[in-house]
Amino acid sequence: MTEKFYGESKKFHGLALRYLIVGGFTFCAYFVLLYLCEGVLRMSYPVAVGISYFTALSVHFTLNRWFTFRAAAHAIPGQLARYAATALLNYLVQIAMIFALYQWLHVNFYLSALVSVCTNLLVGFLLQHFWVFRVPQSAGMPQSASVDSARAPR
Repeated sequence: MTEKFYGESKKFHGLALRYLIVGGFTFCAYFVLLYLCEGVLRMSYPVAVGISYFTALSVHFTLNRWFTFRAAAHAIPGQLARYAATALLNYLVQIAMIFALYQWLHVNFYLSALVSVCTNLLVGFLLQHFWVFRVPQSAGMPQSASVDSARAPR
């Protein structure tokens, strides 16, 4: 029983590490775009956040589907619909948090964006692990968030 728990824990840590790598790459892309839009092009911050957020989404979805959760062999329409719902929720939370921190509390714009991204990191991982990229339950295979887990010997 201990070996099984240790093995599942190790797989989960590997999954979390891959998620953080993808997230770090996406985070950098997001902030470069945010700086270009708000800092260089002088767009309003809601427009800059929107462009940055939605541009980074396509990269994030593709890398998580292929690299993090290794779920590229499964049907994309369901994953994409669930991912879109997750992204919309995270976007609304992000705009609300930035608005509250930047407009009401007068926290630096970039620090406000950083705080909102960190909050969305945890929420996004949990939703993607347990809902977006889950492996469909079939033929005695346990429901899982990654192909690696589904292939593990029992």
